[in-house]
Amino acid sequence: LFLKEHFSEVTEEARRALEPYAKSARILGEPHIMRGDKLIVNNHAYSTDDIYSMPDKLKPENTATLSNDTTVVFHGRESYLSNFFHAPINIDNQQFSCNEQYYVHKLAEHFQDEEIAAKALKEPNPSVCKGMMRRIKNFRKQEADRFGRKFLYNANLAKFEQHSDLAQQLLHTGDKRIGEATKDRIWGIAMHPWERNVLNPSMWSGENTQGKILEEIRNHLRT
Repeated sequence: LFLKEHFSEVTEEARRALEPYAKSARILGEPHIMRGDKLIVNNHAYSTDDIYSMPDKLKPENTATLSNDTTVVFHGRESYLSNFFHAPINIDNQQFSCNEQYYVHKLAEHFQDEEIAAKALKEPNPSVCKGMMRRIKNFRKQEADRFGRKFLYNANLAKFEQHSDLAQQLLHTGDKRIGEATKDRIWGIAMHPWERNVLNPSMWSGENTQGKILEEIRNHLRT
């Protein structure tokens, strides 16, 4: 019988803050376990108070984008390729903190949910925005995926045209395949970033829509 652990709100908040570091440890194959409000890596316990004393290799920004000679995969808001990455964009004289905020705002407009559209416009946290998407009235996933591609293309185009440093990073990937390491079969490659063959595109089973958009943006930037 498996019993789910229940923690106080303070402990849950600490665990959420430590989770990206636990993911880094898993990607690197480092022995780790979460116990209460502590993350134990290689027998060393870390809390949110000393989180920045972790070895650099465990910092999420250092494992958010992985690559080899032919492929780049990314996951999490720490990667510059992510729609959750904080890179303010201006589209149609409206300011957005990241691509995800724009995406949810436009989806709400598309389904004529003025309330969610207005709330998304005021919410800079991409995770909160994503949660709003589930509450959009008359939401239809297949339609959202179809129109969402256009919205995210526009958002990514603005992001890389308005941030030259990010554009240079994207161009530096050359002709490598780009994949989003998520289990989502529409937007990602349907693999976790710690899976053995994550850098082998022949093993991807997802449509990888986000990765394809980024490759299209990269080609556009070259012209």
